Amino acid sequence: MLIAHSLGVILVAHHAATRPNSPVRAALLVAPGDADLHAPTNPPITSFAPVPRTRLPYPSTMVVSRTSRSAFCRWPCLLRSNGVSRRWHAVSAAGTRDSVVRSCQGG
Repeated sequence: MLIAHSLGVILVAHHAATRPNSPVRAALLVAPGDADLHAPTNPPITSFAPVPRTRLPYPSTMVVSRTSRSAFCRWPCLLRSNGVSRRWHAVSAAGTRDSVVRSCQGG
């Protein structure tokens, strides 16, 4: 199982897109960074864009906070991450930082 946060979530998507026979069996994706939105103004993350849009080959859950203080995950990013979650076929859970996230099957 992979557990990833911020740009690590995008790295998981790139890994899944380029290694379909990976031994990864599931992923917990927390507060995904928005490389597509921020890469043009933030050169260190340019290599993360474009974010793969293909279905992840294993069950996954994406957790996004509505109250994140992170510049990468404010309300517009929450809406965008919901779209990415649907394309990846990841179960999406959104709430406050204090929310309890339930276990999901996904995939």
